[in-house]
Amino acid sequence: YAYFDRLIDDGILDNFEKVVFYGKDAAAAYSVSAPMCRVLLISPQATLDPARAGWDNRFVKQRRQDFTSRFGYAPDMLASAEAATIICDLKVKEEAMHVSLFHAENTKIYRMPFLSGHIEKIFLSQNLFKDVILRFNNGENATKGFVDLLRRQRKYLHYYRVLLSVTDSMQRPYLSKLVCRAALKVFRRPRFRKRLSELETL
Repeated sequence: YAYFDRLIDDGILDNFEKVVFYGKDAAAAYSVSAPMCRVLLISPQATLDPARAGWDNRFVKQRRQDFTSRFGYAPDMLASAEAATIICDLKVKEEAMHVSLFHAENTKIYRMPFLSGHIEKIFLSQNLFKDVILRFNNGENATKGFVDLLRRQRKYLHYYRVLLSVTDSMQRPYLSKLVCRAALKVFRRPRFRKRLSELETL
């Protein structure tokens, strides 16, 4: 708190024409220190206050922190931002519930299903970080950057691993075959070839 209070009191952020906050819930919470900034959030939590988000048991230790005073409720802190973008996996129940609390008009949501916990890895590994941040910084529509990101995840090995585990858990052999065949077009991995052989014998 003291660091951002100092930035506000000294007017340091006022010296910059454009400011971008990037990260999870903290990026949203502290964005209030730079009105008309742009905010890029990856799978954020709105709050971990047990009174408001007792349904989220993923971060029990963090509940000890203060989520009731200044900077406590991330969605409210976005009110003064020029624009906010959230990249998330709405197939994860807790993630979807948090994101539903970010309902301000200045907020857009982009979905990356089946990739919760890996979105940032993909974002950084596909070399799109600089491009998208620059688009944000220039006030441009970053939609193209995210469309590229969604397309490029098809060349990310973990995407196929996760997708295959999902279709297998759903007991959908036809879909699992499609995943294996698609993966083998990009990667020559024995795992997908072996699984495809198993599925074709069913």
